Amino acid sequence: MPTRAQRICKYPGCNKVIDYGGSAYCETHKEAYFNNKAKLSKSYDVMRPERHKFYHTARWRRTREAYIKKNPLCVMCLAEGRVTQGVIVDHIVEIQDGGDLTSPDNLQTLCRYHHNLKTSQEKKEREG
Repeated sequence: MPTRAQRICKYPGCNKVIDYGGSAYCETHKEAYFNNKAKLSKSYDVMRPERHKFYHTARWRRTREAYIKKNPLCVMCLAEGRVTQGVIVDHIVEIQDGGDLTSPDNLQTLCRYHHNLKTSQEKKEREG
């Protein structure tokens, strides 16, 4: 039975051949990649505005989990006549604009596409 082709380690400058199905990095570079990824993630969180820290709290995780359980479909896709699994619980009125943090009246479930679309439109409006 044929096996899948092998691939090159994704670490810059490394040409080791590895099997598909596992990590995209060879054993030599796997740890280096994950250490670097952790550092980048920490620096990203430090640079984010204070209001984003709320999304890491147990209060938000409980609210999100309960809301998405009751409302699992993207509301914008439903309005367009499609049924799509929602993955993001979005604030209708942004927190920075005074929207309530956990009120179900200020939440909606969106797919990634519609969340990104809504966020980019709000950003354009905010920047004028």
